[in-house]
Amino acid sequence: SFLTQKIIEETVRKNASYHIVSADDFFMRGGKYQYDASKIAEAHEFAKKMFCNRASKGYSPLIVDNTNLEYWEFFYYMQVAVQYDYHIEMLEPSTPWKFLVTKLALKNSHSVPMEKIEMMKRKFETGSTVENILSSLNLTAVREPKMRNFPPIEAPSSEEQVNGNNNNDVDL
Repeated sequence: SFLTQKIIEETVRKNASYHIVSADDFFMRGGKYQYDASKIAEAHEFAKKMFCNRASKGYSPLIVDNTNLEYWEFFYYMQVAVQYDYHIEMLEPSTPWKFLVTKLALKNSHSVPMEKIEMMKRKFETGSTVENILSSLNLTAVREPKMRNFPPIEAPSSEEQVNGNNNNDVDL
């Protein structure tokens, strides 16, 4: 979630909720996270519908912020992204502690127990590429993604330009 927020801050600067799709959003009630394990399938269907809706409207960037441990978990998102001519990237955290279960247990915002994090770590698949996964689905990566401007990206304010804080030279 931190990486997702950083990408949005550095690109569109506001209205992150337009650009981020997460099953966690299903569990938000009155601004509070109320997880119910019995509704996880419903939460993921909710996220898929939100992604398809936003992709069909041309939102960009469009980020899926889910704990996708195994490749099959994001097949749907890749199929929809190809259907609507999106460029696809898979990102994972680059922190030195990304596989340190104790540190992850301390840092996660949903109080996920260490035993669950350990199980998730064992299931985590790594080493494939977008191209390999698309190929396994008989899909081809979009060569020239559509130019998008929805919602419109605002130019930096005059104050941001004066302070040199226009984020145009940030590497993501």
